Amino acid sequence: MEISHTTDANKNMDLIRKSSRRIIWTLYIWRGVIPLATCLIWLFINKLPWMTQEILPDFVQLPLPLPIRLAGLAVTMIPAGIMIYGITTLIQLFRLYQCGKIFQSENVGCLKRLSGTILVLGVTGIITNSLLSVVLTLHHPPGKHMITFSITDKDITLLILGYVLMTIARVMQEGCRLQKEQSLTV
Repeated sequence: MEISHTTDANKNMDLIRKSSRRIIWTLYIWRGVIPLATCLIWLFINKLPWMTQEILPDFVQLPLPLPIRLAGLAVTMIPAGIMIYGITTLIQLFRLYQCGKIFQSENVGCLKRLSGTILVLGVTGIITNSLLSVVLTLHHPPGKHMITFSITDKDITLLILGYVLMTIARVMQEGCRLQKEQSLTV
């Protein structure tokens, strides 16, 4: 029975390593795509009418002048930068898994940073939406500038996910402590 358990554990670690390698490469791609796509969307937003309906609020008047598009890019790069940081943290976590480190304090640190990043991203989404509404109406005539405040289901989901991940990090931290305690017990 011991041999079967060891074989299963080895198979699982091999699967974890293989999956981690694939996930890391996917995350590297996304880490590059996010800023590139964000820049391209804002650069060509006037030429993508189907895209503007999805991205821009109804009150925005097109075409958007270049300074407004650059300001919109600057505002949307705030959450994009936070996402890139979160992706970098995920890469670090999956590198640990790839090395066979599962219940380690480094993993807990990654999970805590990731949960904090997701919570910040949820709050930033609320602030960014308001800031973007101001920026996108700066070129409107006087009296037609606008500020909006909204909390979307995405923002709420990020806040809940961040809290859940923070709890998982605490559980992992306790698991690490118990594992260390057990390894010291004779």
